[in-house]
Amino acid sequence: MKDISELFWRASFEEIKQGYKYDCSTEEYVCLICGKSFVQGVVYPQDNNFYEAEKMIKVHITKEHSSMFKYLLEMNRKYTGLTDHQKNTVDLLL
Repeated sequence: MKDISELFWRASFEEIKQGYKYDCSTEEYVCLICGKSFVQGVVYPQDNNFYEAEKMIKVHITKEHSSMFKYLLEMNRKYTGLTDHQKNTVDLLL
């Protein structure tokens, strides 16, 4: 597995927004938060359903991390520029 921090900081805006990156060399969808990956072409069971890799990474992010927005909101102030009060206000608006 690649260094998850490096993977996160090299991701495009669109990839950060969706919470995962597709790695063409390994044909995997990789979670930018924890690094868990799902291989293209494999079907994964989850809660009595079966999902292809791209859908499974979306289910994983929702189930394990709530949302990418929530993760970004909880990041350190030096990365977001948001005070705790601003973070709480945005969180209440969701």
